Amino acid sequence: IRISGANGQIVRSVHSARTNTRVFIAATDCVLSERIVGAMGMEYLEDLKGKRIGVSSMQGNSGYVALLIAERMNWDPQQDISIMVAGNSIEALRSRKVDAIVASDREYATAVQEGLPILASLLTWNEHLAGNSIHVSPEWLNEPGNRDIAYRFLQATVEAIALFHTNRELVTTVLEKWHGVSDSDYASIIYEHGRLIPKKPYPCYEGIKNTMERYDSLEMRKYSPQDFYDDSLIRELDESGFIDKFYADDESAAQ
Repeated sequence: IRISGANGQIVRSVHSARTNTRVFIAATDCVLSERIVGAMGMEYLEDLKGKRIGVSSMQGNSGYVALLIAERMNWDPQQDISIMVAGNSIEALRSRKVDAIVASDREYATAVQEGLPILASLLTWNEHLAGNSIHVSPEWLNEPGNRDIAYRFLQATVEAIALFHTNRELVTTVLEKWHGVSDSDYASIIYEHGRLIPKKPYPCYEGIKNTMERYDSLEMRKYSPQDFYDDSLIRELDESGFIDKFYADDESAAQ
C-alpha cells in the first residue's frame, strides 16, 4: 500500500518497462487547487510568458499544472515558458532561479507570510486532477487476506479525514509540529486548504481521464481509465455507513 500523486504514477507505469501498473483504491486530492506564487515584482499569470516556472517534476502533479497553464494561456510549453524541474521552492524564487512556482501548501503558507504575489488560485478553474491517492498492486490485492488489510487501511484513512474535518484545534497543533513551526497562523493557512479533502475519498475518476488525455501516446491508448482504479473497497465502506457516522453530529446541528 502506497500513497503518492496518481498523475505521476500513471505516467510512469505506462512508459516505464520497470514499473508495473497499480490501481488507486482511494484519493484525497481530485480537484486542481494549486496556487501559483510569483517572485517580487510579478502581478499576473500573464507575466509568466517568456519566464520560468518551477515544478517538482514533469510527471508529477506540479508538472501537470504547468502544462495546463500553458494550454489555458495558449502558450507553447516549449517555446513560451520554461518549466524548471526541482524548482518549486520559495528558495528558488528568492534566488531568482525561477520566476514563479506551483506552490505546495507549505510553500504557499510561507509566500503569504512573506508577502509574495499570488498570481493565481487554480481552484477557480474547476479542473479535475489525478492527485494524491492510495494505490496497490492488483496482484497483491487479490492475494488471500490482502483485501481485508486494504479495507482496514481505508477505514483508518477515513477516520483520519473525519478527525481533520471535525477537530480543527487538534489538527492545527499537529500541523505546527509536522512542519516544525510554532506559528498558528501558518498552520491555519495550511488547514484551510486541507478542507478541500473529500470526506468520502473515492478515486479521481475524472482526473485519471484528464491525465490519460494530457499524456496521450501510443502506449497510453492501450489502457482505459478503469485499468487504473478499483473503487470496490471504498464503495463497500461507504455503503456500510462507516463514513457517515463520523459526521452525524454535524448533520444534526445543521438541521
